Amino acid sequence: MGANGGVMTGQSHLVFRCDASPYMGTGHAMRCLTLANVWRDEFGGTASFCCAEIAANLEDRIKNHGHLVIQVDNDAQSQDGAETLVHIASSQNARAIIIDGYQFDKGYRAPLAAAPFNVVSFRDAGSETFGANIVIDTAPHASAPKKSAAVYLCGPSYALVAPHILEARRPESAPKGILITFGGSDPHLLSAPVAKAIRNALPDIPIHVVLGGGVENAAEISRELSRIPIVSVSHDVPSLGAAIVGAELVISAAGSSLYEVAALARPMILAITEDNQSALGALNWAETIDVRSNADGPQLIADATARLYRNKTLITELGTRASTVVDGNGARRILERILSLG
Repeated sequence: MGANGGVMTGQSHLVFRCDASPYMGTGHAMRCLTLANVWRDEFGGTASFCCAEIAANLEDRIKNHGHLVIQVDNDAQSQDGAETLVHIASSQNARAIIIDGYQFDKGYRAPLAAAPFNVVSFRDAGSETFGANIVIDTAPHASAPKKSAAVYLCGPSYALVAPHILEARRPESAPKGILITFGGSDPHLLSAPVAKAIRNALPDIPIHVVLGGGVENAAEISRELSRIPIVSVSHDVPSLGAAIVGAELVISAAGSSLYEVAALARPMILAITEDNQSALGALNWAETIDVRSNADGPQLIADATARLYRNKTLITELGTRASTVVDGNGARRILERILSLG
């Protein structure tokens, strides 16, 4: 049995197929890493990451957690890629293949339908799930199609929040100031202009900017922002937990990290930067601002930040509502369901 009592047979290995780059971001790989770590720690399993693109710092992080990284060809639109994946999984007697990424189209996925093990696919707005018998969609308003042979795990109860994030639930001191974080790579380079705009709107409020490990020109951005009074910068931190709970208000991209902020009961403003994020819809536990193709995006975020920061009642309410959205057990629920299907 696994550490939490889940039935574990000889198939104790998971094979992940995901990529990470400055363009696509690191969110797909990071939520797979969360799942792999819980699989290792609570179920006694092992994992391999098959990647065509992976930033060096993220590859090191995966390896440091004890997982294997396998370099594969960049063949996300070819059946050859999936056939290679099935071969790798078969050679490792895997229990499941887990695929996360928009680039894996129906042509790539065709061989997976006949695979002799579970095929798990994350569904984000616009992503393909063909060939999967388990589909994960953590969007707030997600629902399963009326007719499908696959098992759908929908909603924030399946959101992946790393255990090290949850460990920060008890802050050492009262939260102070504003946290800005635009994911592992900040592909739209919003960190600096947003920080400057907020600094102008709230000149006396401390601002902490966290740059992900995949942010290009991170050193240059850090030097630029560090010259601004009461603005501090961190780069490639091992965990965002302490930074999140240490802030009164969090400004974040509307990616998977929003659930980390919610799990720590912090009020947030989410910047919609990609078309798939528009599916978030209206939320009563976070404010959203659509900045796609909008040159005034940083100023819009700054204006909303100033308005919300001054409304202490609403900030408190948003944090309280956010805390009810995610309980941090999403990875365990997903893995238990994989085990239950044999």
